[in-house]
Amino acid sequence: MSRAHLLLIAALACLAASVACRKRNSPAEPVRDTNGASVVAPANVTPIIPTEPHLVQTLSQVNEAIQAHVKSGKPAPRTLEELNNLRIIEFIAPPPAGRAWHIDATGRFILVAK
Repeated sequence: MSRAHLLLIAALACLAASVACRKRNSPAEPVRDTNGASVVAPANVTPIIPTEPHLVQTLSQVNEAIQAHVKSGKPAPRTLEELNNLRIIEFIAPPPAGRAWHIDATGRFILVAK
């Protein structure tokens, strides 16, 4: 393996470690599960990186829609309910069993464990 590859791997490992260790001070936000029941997601949620193509596509589409909404000068949604009420995107695929959609403290749409 070339030196450039090793440096890239080391940089990605450091980035992953720094993101994982970041402390989030935001309070827990209410979210809704697939049945519409109110669920409180912890403030320091760890995103799950999905491998299913439709979930990867959903994350990408929703995050792009949120970014476009923010670029137009409007505030980012802080909860899934707010995201739904703003009608930023028409459809969000349901999360897999045992998972939930969440908007983190940075305004990013993520998949988390329940």
